[in-house]
Amino acid sequence: MPGAAEDEPVAEKKSLIAAEQRRPDIVERRRNFAIARRFVDPGSFVFLDESGVTSNMTRLYGRSPVGERCVDHTPHGHWKTTTLLSAMRLAGVIESATVIYDGPINRVTFEGYVEQYLAPSLRPGDVVVMDNLSAHKSPAVIQTIESAGASVWYLPAYSPDLNPIEKLWSKVKSWLRRVAARTFDAIGQALVEALRRVESTECANYMRSCGYEIQIRKTL
Repeated sequence: MPGAAEDEPVAEKKSLIAAEQRRPDIVERRRNFAIARRFVDPGSFVFLDESGVTSNMTRLYGRSPVGERCVDHTPHGHWKTTTLLSAMRLAGVIESATVIYDGPINRVTFEGYVEQYLAPSLRPGDVVVMDNLSAHKSPAVIQTIESAGASVWYLPAYSPDLNPIEKLWSKVKSWLRRVAARTFDAIGQALVEALRRVESTECANYMRSCGYEIQIRKTL
């Protein structure tokens, strides 16, 4: 509004954070995690996560004439869930460790993913960071990763904000909403297109925004 004070409060969308992060035990674990990651080469981190998408996703916002409701159409009765699994490091998304599954995944599926796709892309000294999903803690998963010369770090509970790949999923889902993919094959193609739009510097920016210390190299 013209003439309004610049420092006047304005209404903004809330950024919701788990209230459990204020628990003393979670505060301590998050602090310990923040300290420990300072002693790891940022290029050695491998961030892993899965994300579910549905075949009825569509844009959340649209345009309509003033005074008229904005209406769109999307499947309500027959839609499917697809699971995206991927990993990223400082240099970018690990394409060879990016797959989609028709439906939800379980422990056996995840063990197969780690053995067939993730482990071959790991390097000795890598640190695989993931959340506390029960499938992630399978002994077979840990053994496979360690056999590749890497180690496993589990995020503190209630701390998705410490996993930069969450920001990647946000971009991917935004693209999937835009293209409104309705079949498994269409979702797969849309995922490829979304990942192609991830620039080489984005993963470093995601890590930096999550508190990881990334050195910026300047060229003369």
